[in-house]
Amino acid sequence: MAWIGYWVYDGNEIINVSRTEAYATHAGLGFFRPVYKNEALALMLGDNYRSPLQDDDTPWTDPDQLESYDFYGVYPLDITGVEDSTVNSEVVESTLDGGHVGRARRGTRTMVFSALLIGASECALEYGLRWLRVALNGGGCIKQQRRESSDCGGHELEFLNCYPLLDMTYSASLAPVERLVVDGGTAAAPGPQLVDGGTPAVPGTQVINGGNPQNVDIGTIVVPPIIDLTTCLPEYLRFFHKVSVTTGPTITNRMTTTSQGAVWTVEWTAVAADPNEYGAEQPLIKGFMKPTADDPYVGGVPNGGFWDDDGYVTTDPACPSPIYMPVWDPTCPTLVAPPQVPDIAIGCFDFPTNYRRRTFTIPEALVPRWGEMVPVVTFHTPAVAVRDLRLRFYPDKDNDQGIDDPCDFEGSVLLTYLPASSTVTFDGIDHVVTVQSPGQPLRRGDAIAIGSDGGPIEWPELSCGYGFVVTIDLPQTQVGPTVDLSLYSKVC
Repeated sequence: MAWIGYWVYDGNEIINVSRTEAYATHAGLGFFRPVYKNEALALMLGDNYRSPLQDDDTPWTDPDQLESYDFYGVYPLDITGVEDSTVNSEVVESTLDGGHVGRARRGTRTMVFSALLIGASECALEYGLRWLRVALNGGGCIKQQRRESSDCGGHELEFLNCYPLLDMTYSASLAPVERLVVDGGTAAAPGPQLVDGGTPAVPGTQVINGGNPQNVDIGTIVVPPIIDLTTCLPEYLRFFHKVSVTTGPTITNRMTTTSQGAVWTVEWTAVAADPNEYGAEQPLIKGFMKPTADDPYVGGVPNGGFWDDDGYVTTDPACPSPIYMPVWDPTCPTLVAPPQVPDIAIGCFDFPTNYRRRTFTIPEALVPRWGEMVPVVTFHTPAVAVRDLRLRFYPDKDNDQGIDDPCDFEGSVLLTYLPASSTVTFDGIDHVVTVQSPGQPLRRGDAIAIGSDGGPIEWPELSCGYGFVVTIDLPQTQVGPTVDLSLYSKVC
């Protein structure tokens, strides 16, 4: 279940209950009673909330509008539609018994937000509502860049999958430190001579006064390590893509307290064109096929990880092609077959019979049994253009780091041309190929990316709990790009 206490839209923090509770408490609002009381969120975000005036990262403050410092944030009451399935199917009833159920499809996701605006005055809430309208409806300055009000297609909505928790306990045993004492006297009257610069009260690591050696253990407490708690946040992060606010925010109630504080209730509706819920990025491969990269796996080779960046020369097997083979009565006229699917030649793509294949594996531990992993692959080209590259994902059901069936692949794309010194991204989330070249804006790569045999691109969705073998096929003489791959969990 999604936690309603933290929401970020298009990179701008909209709801943060820890921030609002800290600001309202610091301001001494007598009517406000914290509900969520979460101590982990601020630590995971690397923040320490005091007041809008003292904090540099408060999303809504404007030094030219002093009332902005009296607005303390958006406090959630309820959010619906986040966990609900959007699967639906059209049902057509027959005139007799039964009927026909159409193909199930995932519709768009509609989410309704109900929240409070908290502030010290009506003027502060008027400013806060103004800020909220701009932040939700395509205007304003986000991440130091002007966001155009004509922007369409939706934006990313970030939230946490559940109430965030941290185990703040730390324990470590005493670490014994041994000190050598050479003492020629007796236990009651040891010799007083110190030869290492210490004193009788605080001797050094070695005390010598001409006698027999005696080992003494002295216990010391290990200093706890400094832990970066922001690394705990990605485990909780979830995302919706292509989200647009379709209604509101609209005021549903205005309240003024006896202490002259103000509370307004507001509602707004957001729709995700992509109804699937995604997790945070999990980088897996970095610098594959780069000559100076000894290990392409991020964080070291995982169990089940294998790569071959030198590759081997191979050829495609003869895979069966489905053909139309109906059964008919041989004594009757021959059945007229339906027209064949058009055979479209792939222009400017001349893939050789014998090519060089390079591979790496996605271990089974990274692929869920229930749910899916979506890859995003990035190609960094050298100073020369790269042509005729084929990317495929093969199931490895027995997890032996090898391809089970060379005719069975989960996803495939042919990249006919990758410009020199460019970054080409195969984005399995948004189903788009983009090209970033020096001195050029980000461009679409629809004309250079096609599926097998000239058909649509087969976008990979990795599931079922077993591993996958990723292959990168190139002509033998072709200089290859450097390859990165990240995984994103997906829940339909």
